[in-house]
Amino acid sequence: YRTGDLAVRGPEFCVCGRPFPTLREIQGRAMDLLYLPGNRVLHPYEIVNDRVISNGDWIFQHQLVQLAEDEVILKIATDGQPQKDRVEALRQYGSGKLGPEVRFKVLLVSDLPAEPGKKFRPYVPLTKTDDIG
Repeated sequence: YRTGDLAVRGPEFCVCGRPFPTLREIQGRAMDLLYLPGNRVLHPYEIVNDRVISNGDWIFQHQLVQLAEDEVILKIATDGQPQKDRVEALRQYGSGKLGPEVRFKVLLVSDLPAEPGKKFRPYVPLTKTDDIG
């Protein structure tokens, strides 16, 4: 099946003895990749990973949006008042992953609704029809 998921291959044989290849980890959807300056490609999980999810009880929901090749925003719907140093730590972490040529902002919002008739998308990369400048 072609699911569009990215995965890392594990050991050639399962520890149970069955002669089938295994997966070490599933990294996420290939369609969610961020295409960055310098022909770099980054999966959103490199930015929004356990560091964001476990960053505290103040994060209710998040959405990473790529507005341009060199501009990415992390929207966070809060569930409580975050400490400024925690927000700044997320901004610095994301900026470090994206590199100095990409503008990265953390934006606190009250809600992250899904588009009418569509599922909520936690990662919104540029599409092939978007202008990459």
